[in-house]
Amino acid sequence: MDKEAAASSPTSLVDNVSKTVSEIEELLERARNFVKESLDDFMDSKVGCLGGLIGIYHNFYNRLCVKTRSEAERLWENLYRYPAVQSVVEDLWEVEEQWDTFLQDVDKQLNADRAGGGDLGVGSLGPVDVPLVDARTGSSVSLQDYLGSQYLLLVLLRHFA
Repeated sequence: MDKEAAASSPTSLVDNVSKTVSEIEELLERARNFVKESLDDFMDSKVGCLGGLIGIYHNFYNRLCVKTRSEAERLWENLYRYPAVQSVVEDLWEVEEQWDTFLQDVDKQLNADRAGGGDLGVGSLGPVDVPLVDARTGSSVSLQDYLGSQYLLLVLLRHFA
């Protein structure tokens, strides 16, 4: 049996998805613990651990002999008649939902800490004292420095590395 045929067997698929779920759960638990210890420390020096998810999915796709999520989904759709496949795929969806919820919770905590509490609405005063870097000059500025300008193009990048 060739590698692709082996990867597409129900037993192999269950093993590979199960391994991926376990790896994601471990990474998620580690990230939760970092945030529990200190959100500021997490954002300053430990947020890079989230990049481990890229490696987990890379290895997962390689084990399945696929290159994209769509190809992986087609693979398990063809085997979804097996209860073990159904169960493990649902486990994957559940851990992915937990991952999304974790990121949303961190985002809410950051917004509450940095914006003075809660989500902003239309007409609310935003965090105008946020430190920014002027891309042309490299100097430190605040958003307040630019408000009221006739022309303003503001590009905000959020980088987790």
